[in-house]
Amino acid sequence: MAASLRNLVFTVRPVTIKNWRRLPYIVPYIVFDCCEGQFWRGTNNVRKCFSTSSKVDESVSREQTEEQRQGMGEHFDMSQSFQKTQDWRNKLLESMLVYPNFVSVEEEGAILKEIEPYISRLHYETSHWDDAIHHYRETERAKWNHKNTEIINRIRSLCFPPGVPQLRFVHILDLAKTGVIKPHIDSVRFCGNTIAGLSLLSDSIMRLRHDVQKDFYCDVLLPRFSLYVMSRDFVRYEFTHEILGEKDSKFKDRVICRDRRISVICRNEPEPATSSSVTGPEFKPLSPPEQ
Repeated sequence: MAASLRNLVFTVRPVTIKNWRRLPYIVPYIVFDCCEGQFWRGTNNVRKCFSTSSKVDESVSREQTEEQRQGMGEHFDMSQSFQKTQDWRNKLLESMLVYPNFVSVEEEGAILKEIEPYISRLHYETSHWDDAIHHYRETERAKWNHKNTEIINRIRSLCFPPGVPQLRFVHILDLAKTGVIKPHIDSVRFCGNTIAGLSLLSDSIMRLRHDVQKDFYCDVLLPRFSLYVMSRDFVRYEFTHEILGEKDSKFKDRVICRDRRISVICRNEPEPATSSSVTGPEFKPLSPPEQ
């Protein structure tokens, strides 16, 4: 079973996965990603949301075999402190998932062909209102052509359980070659419990670092064409995350040629109790959405 599941995830394209319950390590929890363009700092307020977040569906197993962890671990480079703590290592591999080659070269081209005419007219911003993103531009999109709708639906069907309300707009973040996203912890005010991000045009490194115990950190390789899924509270709220800049993008002593990077991000809706229980500044609005 372990071998077949691993092959299902890494050999067969995820479009063939119809039943999310077949993936025991994708467990929805209270998650929000503003790392890719919008966020609000406030670790304490975010942690308050734990008490109001809904519990994970107990029918979904939280267990992974060691074989599955090793297979996924090729995209993770953990600090020595992390490697010595088996429990934390396992939690991270259950909370942060990377699916290589989720889309093909042709599918990447189809997405770019649809979004480039609009996003190319936007100027790269030199800094975000919270000074955590530099050299970026962003938009949201609700309507896609038929081919790209199939890709978006493939992401949604893999990452979100049936019946979970999802945000209608897909977030598109264009990070320039010189762009960087600094360490931060996200709010759950406007989004729900899972984020799925498609990485286009370039490989990149996402660094996760424990918010208190700074020697616990992990670099995650996000290859071009890959999909990453962040879920559960361990990674999302106990760790800051960032996208390393061009000069700092190294993975296991290998230089990663970071270039312009486009992220296509799907999220689900926030839970009412969570969104109403958090107080703080509003997010800066996105650029006018492209319909």
